Amino acid sequence: ERDLTKAAWHNDRAIVQMLLKGGANPNSKNPAQIDNIGKNATALHIAAYRGFRKVCARLLIHNADASLLTSRGFTACDLARQQGHQDIVDLIKSVTKPGSGGHVGGGMGRHTSEDIDNIPAYWTEKQKRKFLSDSKQRQAKRIKSN
Repeated sequence: ERDLTKAAWHNDRAIVQMLLKGGANPNSKNPAQIDNIGKNATALHIAAYRGFRKVCARLLIHNADASLLTSRGFTACDLARQQGHQDIVDLIKSVTKPGSGGHVGGGMGRHTSEDIDNIPAYWTEKQKRKFLSDSKQRQAKRIKSN
């Protein structure tokens, strides 16, 4: 499962997507020591630390657990915040269910990576929720018309 963390490190969205669709565990931990992150980092930790928003979105869609800690006690959100990636902090907070310990909730699984990728980083939480709500409604209409 180190392939997933390696693909996240290199911002290789196509490989991340392929590995996840092939059944890779988004919560597998890399035992290697990674500078400024520690050991036992997941692909989400790495992508958040490096500022790769689209990789983070794909991992979250595939149920990456944002509450997992590295050996240094960091969550993905902590690492993104440390590096000044507020857009990733906002993304993680917007898709994790309050009180869930960092697990994705609120219907995130119904959104495609394209939905999430199309959210501008500068949008407010209200704008993001509206966009995602509208995309759910559009998807429901498409399903009914088929």
